Amino acid sequence: MKTTIDLPDDVLTRAKVYAAQHHTSLKELVTEGLRRVTAPHASDSEQRARAARLIAALQDLGLEGPVAPLKRDEIYDRTIFR
Repeated sequence: MKTTIDLPDDVLTRAKVYAAQHHTSLKELVTEGLRRVTAPHASDSEQRARAARLIAALQDLGLEGPVAPLKRDEIYDRTIFR
């Protein structure tokens, strides 16, 4: 569906930069943001599945033992969650 929204210039600029840096479109960025805001909370099984994907990704990188803690933004920027 096509729609028009009015955004502050600074927000739009940051969104375009973010989209370019993450190799996605502004449309996909807005869509994903709206999905996250309007989605019901993740179930326990979804949270366990995300944790399993993260552990598998770390193992694929050859990381064993303690790893440096990631900030929330760093975790959700990882492609395994997309």
